[in-house]
Amino acid sequence: MNKILLILFVLFSCGKNSTESPNKNTSQSPFSLTLKRNMDPIDSFSTDFIKIKESLNQYTLSASLAFKASGSEHLKCTKNGSPIPPIYFQKGSSNASHTLILLKEDSLTINLECLLVGTTFESEGIRIKILKDILIEGDQKIEDLELIEGVQNKIGILYLSTDSSLNISDKVIKITAKTFISEGAKIESFFQEAERVAPKGLHGRHGGEFHLNVEEAFGEVSFNLQGQDGGNFIPSYEGVAKSGNKGRDGNLNGADSGQHCPIFATSGTRGADGKNGVNGLRGGDSGYFIIHSKNQSNLHILSSNLPGIGSQGEQGQEGGLGGAPGMGLTSGFDVFNLIVRRAQAMAGEDSARTIVNNLFRGCGLSKSYTASRGPTGRFGSSGEEGQAGSIRPSQFSNNDVLRVFNE
Repeated sequence: MNKILLILFVLFSCGKNSTESPNKNTSQSPFSLTLKRNMDPIDSFSTDFIKIKESLNQYTLSASLAFKASGSEHLKCTKNGSPIPPIYFQKGSSNASHTLILLKEDSLTINLECLLVGTTFESEGIRIKILKDILIEGDQKIEDLELIEGVQNKIGILYLSTDSSLNISDKVIKITAKTFISEGAKIESFFQEAERVAPKGLHGRHGGEFHLNVEEAFGEVSFNLQGQDGGNFIPSYEGVAKSGNKGRDGNLNGADSGQHCPIFATSGTRGADGKNGVNGLRGGDSGYFIIHSKNQSNLHILSSNLPGIGSQGEQGQEGGLGGAPGMGLTSGFDVFNLIVRRAQAMAGEDSARTIVNNLFRGCGLSKSYTASRGPTGRFGSSGEEGQAGSIRPSQFSNNDVLRVFNE
């Protein structure tokens, strides 16, 4: 198995090696640089990962001369253009070293350049590219890291500590790393309760995508790249539908003289129908991961990548109440008897009834007429439940063995 060693050995020389003083302007002045991680090789799951974690982003930069130093020779180095402490060679020695520690504020790619000075020899500089390690501790969001969404991010080691969580939300994350180590950590889409449901009126977002290409991977990692649940609907109405209009008021209109038609009160109009409820919002598709390990790796994966559920639809609006009947003369029977009582002052009861019967017939009125409240409007139809998202399968390619996860 490949060891986690980053070694660059560059040797510039012309002709035969020489140990004569470099103060002479000769065409040969070889020097070399070696960059090595300050950690033991990772060769099995039994490796002490705590020591690995403590040694992340720590290197020893070793320099060698092909001659004995006079005491003035040293390497002048820069890290992404910023100077680091010079590396001095002790008089009479050919070797020197420097501990290089990459800092949190350093970019993912470090360009190290060193030049031999303190001698009349004109040497070319040596350039080394270093990929920074990423350590995840506690709960971290992808926005807190220097990773750029949608592009291939090249790093050294991706290390997820015990009980840590990496929230990638709905982002598309692509990483190429030397080694992936997880101590039972989680990679999730929406780990905060408030994020698991979309805002009101919005469909759920899809779970994130995690793409990882590594040479080797160790440990155990859990994926919960759940799609976001659909948000609650935005109400389309307030209260019940509009009530019907009140009926026209009744009026005797001189009917007690037996010569004019009474005006009956009319019924109220029908209440307005309720509006149909809006549909619920759709849940987001599940997220997924694609991991490819070049070498046979001891990585255990737990996967629960479920789609988001749709939200409930809005209940249909209640129909409006029917309008009230008009005031007075709401019953044909009551109006008939009222006019009869008044007509009796001028004629007997029998004559009064005959007169009122003729009046009703002539006016086209019925003693069975009743003015009432109008009918209630129809209840609106309820909206449908939002659709659930779809499951997008994940896969782990371990050397030449492919495993597919359907949730």
